[in-house]
Order: sequence, then C-alpha cells, then structure tokens
Amino acid sequence: MHRFMLLFLLGSMAILWGQGGTSSKKALLIAIWDYTPELKLESPKAAVSQLTAPLERMGFHITKVQNPSRQQLIESLSAFRESLKEGETALLYFDGHGMTLDGDTLLLPVDYPLNARDPLDYALSLSERFVRPTARSGIRRFVMFNACRSQVETALKLRSGFRAYQPGDVQ
Repeated sequence: MHRFMLLFLLGSMAILWGQGGTSSKKALLIAIWDYTPELKLESPKAAVSQLTAPLERMGFHITKVQNPSRQQLIESLSAFRESLKEGETALLYFDGHGMTLDGDTLLLPVDYPLNARDPLDYALSLSERFVRPTARSGIRRFVMFNACRSQVETALKLRSGFRAYQPGDVQ
C-alpha cells in the first residue's frame, strides 16, 4: 500500500470524526494474501499491520480477519454488520483481490477457485454483504477497498461483462 494513501486516509478520518468522541468506533480489517500461487499477494498483511495502531489511537475497536475462506468472509462481514448500532462509526477495510460487475464490487476470498464456472457463485458482493444492509440512519460508514486487479485479469478467464476492479468503482 502506498504510505501516502494510508496517511491521507487516517488524516481524513481524524478530521472528519475527531480523535476522541463518545460514540463507538469499530473497524473490520480484512487482509487476503495467501491465494493460489498465480494470485498470491504480498502487501495485504503489512497494510493491516500499518493501519492497526493509528486506528486504535483514534479509538477504534478492531477486528482483523486474515486469509478467510468464503464462509469465514461471509461470517465476518455478517458479525461486523450485526454488531453496529445507531450512532457508531464503522470502517471496513479490504485488501486482496477484487473485481466488478455492473458497478458492484466483488470480494474474492482466499479459496476462490480459478476454475469457477461463474465468478458470482464464489465472489462476494460488497454492496449486498455490507453497504446496503448498513444504509440505515445513524451509522457512519467508511469503506476502503485496496484490491489488486492485474493478476486477476491474467489468471482468471473472466466471461463477458466481468473485469477486475478499477479505481473509482466503489460507490
């Protein structure tokens, strides 16, 4: 991850939400790097480590999820979403592989099969799993999606309509 991007993110959050405050702040940090050999990544583990201390200083209660399977990713997103209450601040950080379909951001779990017949059978929709269900009033949400896309385009045989994540795709 670019150090400048990390500093910008943390600085922006400090300005927007303040260093203190009485409302609860929760962060779910997801790092996936141990994909199949064709898709392995090196930066997600370090990025989550770099985010942890600054977020804790800002008052965030942090949950880390590393190399989750599809089922573990579903459970982690669900538990985080269900833990949020009105007036809280939520930060969801994802670092791994991703792609988009019709404007929806798709997360690829560590056990994503390269031979998946239909990527939607295994990839997880960020909108469906987190954005839409937390759209209720009173929860401040911040989503940061740091996804590698070049290896996905090379390694996966994406069918028409699919492409790897491109900057600006997250809504």
